Amino acid sequence: MSKNLAAATKRADENYASGYGNGSSSGYSSGYSDGNSSGYNSGLYAGSDSLTCSDDPDVTWLPYCN
Repeated sequence: MSKNLAAATKRADENYASGYGNGSSSGYSSGYSDGNSSGYNSGLYAGSDSLTCSDDPDVTWLPYCN
């Protein structure tokens, strides 16, 4: 009986680990993709086309913001 229980427990642990790993990977991939795409698009569309000044010392083509 305990041999069958140990084998069943091992299978359950392996199935859990496999399912958790696959679900975690899938969720991370889709979440990263959606978030990265959204952030990138927001940065492009709401970006620096309408800036009139900058507080970045490396930006020499715009006046400094007060």
